[in-house]
Amino acid sequence: MEKRTPQINKTDSRQLVRHSALIRHIKTGVRRCCLLLLFPAQLLLAQTPGAQPPTPTFQASVPTNLPCPDLASFYPGTATDWQAMHQQLAALMSQCLQSSEYFALFGAALLNTDQLADALEALERALLLDPGNGGAQIDYAEALFRQGQLFSALELNQQILARDDVPDYLNPMLQQRQNNWRSMTRQLSITGDLMAGY
Repeated sequence: MEKRTPQINKTDSRQLVRHSALIRHIKTGVRRCCLLLLFPAQLLLAQTPGAQPPTPTFQASVPTNLPCPDLASFYPGTATDWQAMHQQLAALMSQCLQSSEYFALFGAALLNTDQLADALEALERALLLDPGNGGAQIDYAEALFRQGQLFSALELNQQILARDDVPDYLNPMLQQRQNNWRSMTRQLSITGDLMAGY
């Protein structure tokens, strides 16, 4: 019996070349997609002339070896420029990632420049680092209220009023806030009853 070697015609060899080229093309495309997934912002910024990098949030900050400075000069007064304070504090973030005092002040600046979501995040960070931080608690209750979480804000404000270390000058403001918020719960209750009756 005679052995036959398989013959490869021109059509088969063209298909084999096309198949190899297609596989190389797919591999190149996959590599490019991976680069885009890993470094989208850097890649787009590098390709866009004159583009400015996005403003970093505190989650993206990298700690430095410099200690967090004394923050006493940042405590607000009657004529605080919240926007300037926000910018100055943002520049210190990488030094103060473990400071509850820093995030309480940063959260207050964000809250007073109407950046509610970022303010909540900063104040939560302050309270995670130090659950007893009174300044952060006061501003966090306000942020919760502005976000529409009335009952959570009321509960936290009541806890603040129950503390024995609240300065005397703050008590009237906190009590007034509690009364105003409590009256809103009554309004919500009446509205709910009317809607249920209707």
